[in-house]
Amino acid sequence: MKKIIVMTMGGLALTFAMLILQAPASAGNVVSLRGDNSLPTNISAPKLFKAEEPEKLFSRAYKGAPPLIPHQVDYNKDKYKITIRKNGCLDCHDKSVSDKPKSPKADKSHYTGPNGVIGDEIFKSRYYCAQCHVPQLQTEPLVVNTFVGSK
Repeated sequence: MKKIIVMTMGGLALTFAMLILQAPASAGNVVSLRGDNSLPTNISAPKLFKAEEPEKLFSRAYKGAPPLIPHQVDYNKDKYKITIRKNGCLDCHDKSVSDKPKSPKADKSHYTGPNGVIGDEIFKSRYYCAQCHVPQLQTEPLVVNTFVGSK
C-alpha cells in the first residue's frame, strides 16, 4: 500500500513539474479552420419581410404538406395569440365556427386522436398551429432552384 502511495505522489509531482516547465502556448500559434479569413466586424441583421396577401395561394411542397398562411400573423397580438387556454387561429378555422369567406376549416386529421376517434375539439398535439403552418412570403429564393410545388 505504501508503495502505491509513493508511486502516485511521484507521478503527480512529475506531472506538476512538466506543467510548470512547459512554455505557455501563445495565441499566435493557433490556426483557424477558416484559414486567413477573419470574421467580419460589422454583421447586419437579416432582412425582415412583410407578409402581404398574395394574389394566389402558393402550391404545397408535397401532397399532404401543411398549407401556408396567406395573411399576416402576429402571435403576440390577442387575435392570433396561442396559449394553453385560447388559440386565436380557431376563431376563424375551427369546425364549430360558421363558414367565413376565405377561411378554410381545420382538416379532420386535426380532430383525430391517436386512437383514431374524431372528437369535437382540436387534438392536443395539433393545437399549436405555428409548429406546422407558417405565413407565406413573396421573397427571392436563397439559392437558385427549379422546385415546383405539388398540385
